[in-house]
Amino acid sequence: MEIAVFPDQARYSRVAVTTPQYVRTNNVTFNPGLRIEPAAWWTKPGTRTLKTISRFSAQSSLQINRRTYSGAVGVQPWNPFQLEELADSSLVTLAYGWRNILFFNKSNPKWDASISSGDNRSRLAITTGFDARSNRDLVLHTRFNFSPAWSIETDIISGSRTSDNEIFNNRDFSIAYTEAGPKATWIPGKQFRLSGTARRRQSMNRIGQFESARQTSWNMELTWTPAAKPDGRGFKGSTSLRAKGVFANITYDGQPNTAIAYSMLEGVLSISGVFCQWQNRVIFDSVRKS
Repeated sequence: MEIAVFPDQARYSRVAVTTPQYVRTNNVTFNPGLRIEPAAWWTKPGTRTLKTISRFSAQSSLQINRRTYSGAVGVQPWNPFQLEELADSSLVTLAYGWRNILFFNKSNPKWDASISSGDNRSRLAITTGFDARSNRDLVLHTRFNFSPAWSIETDIISGSRTSDNEIFNNRDFSIAYTEAGPKATWIPGKQFRLSGTARRRQSMNRIGQFESARQTSWNMELTWTPAAKPDGRGFKGSTSLRAKGVFANITYDGQPNTAIAYSMLEGVLSISGVFCQWQNRVIFDSVRKS
């Protein structure tokens, strides 16, 4: 059973029932961050080397949340880096996330580029055994502003997703995927925005039945937010119009309605077609006349 990606696909509600029985645990949280901005050190770099270095910047963040049973043998309660060697009988929950980003030309209004890597892991010990998941990715991002109204962004992603369940082996998978696509945006003014996105994604399960999937999508999204004007009765109406169209072509080589298919296709079935979405939002506020 997986958490529904889309609300209309949910079939069950999970309800947590508390009991008067409590277990003492030791909780440790470690959340440091590092940011390097050479441009702040050299506001007026004199040499070409310093000018090039000042265009780079880096950001790194680490988050560790660990919960273990109090009095467990071999556990160091104040050591957040004791992760892999923890026994399942001592662990309650573990969440680990590490994100590193290297920017180039970040503050330039014309163009910039960045490369980032992420590593997210979680491990949960329940009555039926442990459940471990991980998500790693490497992302190359570029942005070009051809004019104040036109811009284009590109993303190239390579990553992997794994799941390991002690009891239910049909929930185990190791998916490697690659994804690439551009995004063009046109903003002629403050009230109108039009963007188009193309995406190509290929995924393959490296264990089990070696399932594979190919996903191609073309998205077009329009947003119109006119300025609010008060009427004669003292009310000001704010309207927001949003329209979105998607052409998707998804093929999946494997058994449907499984945990692997749900994770690989992100909750979408193997389909090919056009989908449209229309949203209109109106908000009225009272205006006090002086």
